[in-house]
Amino acid sequence: MDKGQKAAAMARDPVPLYRTWLISAGHATDEELSQMERAIDAEIDAALEFTLASAFPEAAELRRDVFEEEISA
Repeated sequence: MDKGQKAAAMARDPVPLYRTWLISAGHATDEELSQMERAIDAEIDAALEFTLASAFPEAAELRRDVFEEEISA
């Protein structure tokens, strides 16, 4: 991918476009959206910390809740 393709793809990225639309349409302010992003980042960080601090699950957990009916090992 050349630089022109990347720039074109970045210009069509729906996330910043939607953020711009929310602000321009008066649905949210830049500060409100930034606060939401910080809250989401904090929630993700907390989930990651919890995950890394947790013990690995038992091997039997690999099959749990995968199929409608449990399949014996």
